[in-house]
Amino acid sequence: MSTDNPKKHQSRRQDLPGGRASRCAHGYRVESVHGRLLLHRDIKPANIVTDRHGSGVYLIDFGFAKRYFDPKTGLHVRKRKVGGFVGTSRYASANAHNSYVQSRRDDLESLGYVLVELCGARFHGSKSRLSTRPTDTHTLPE
Repeated sequence: MSTDNPKKHQSRRQDLPGGRASRCAHGYRVESVHGRLLLHRDIKPANIVTDRHGSGVYLIDFGFAKRYFDPKTGLHVRKRKVGGFVGTSRYASANAHNSYVQSRRDDLESLGYVLVELCGARFHGSKSRLSTRPTDTHTLPE
């Protein structure tokens, strides 16, 4: 990643380039979170930052993070309906929109939507999602 514009790197929140190395780094960050038995549940461009030199990619804002293994049984949580939606609707997975318990694949689906947007393309259904749900982040107690 280039550091040719120092003002761009001062805010730490920025639009990330859609280069191959950047996409790989995003995937490794999500894998790192999942390796700690956590789901991020709110992957979006605003929660992906780089360091001042542009050499590291980081996930931030773990306010909606949750374990995907049941600590009592040691088993993966079962797919079931829950009381509400968690995350940012623009980047949320189909399971999240349908109020199912989220799993690792939902974080990966959200990352896919982010990467498609960072490459400058519109992802399928983005218009219908935006017209039916607000883009802010919200949650209901589980």
